[in-house]
Amino acid sequence: SVNLVGRLGQNPKVGAVTSGSKVASLSLGVNRKTKEGETVDWFDCVAWGKTADLIEKYLQKGDRIGITGTLQTRNFETANGDKRRVVEILIERLDFLSDKKPDAAQPTEPTAQTAAEAAPTAPSELPFEI
Repeated sequence: SVNLVGRLGQNPKVGAVTSGSKVASLSLGVNRKTKEGETVDWFDCVAWGKTADLIEKYLQKGDRIGITGTLQTRNFETANGDKRRVVEILIERLDFLSDKKPDAAQPTEPTAQTAAEAAPTAPSELPFEI
């Protein structure tokens, strides 16, 4: 199982096979920290059927998504007769992710630290008897 979060490097390519099923292929860029800073790893992904429909309808270059899928290898022959092998991710689940930052005006959930700070520290501060 593969779980990745990244951005589309280009608009997805969507087509149909002879049986009429839709297939979408996309390139997903995932940031990775290195000693020198940050780099991007690119993963080829493919989706079929309803997932391909969603990709075609809603996704474009730069969109941030999360995927869950499996690795698969595919062998094919080029027009020149060269044999090739590709490794790609077969998308089983697709999550549309937002780039929106939380609004500073909206209150946020208290963190464990702020909740602990707000808790009474002495028995006399408790609203009931022990």
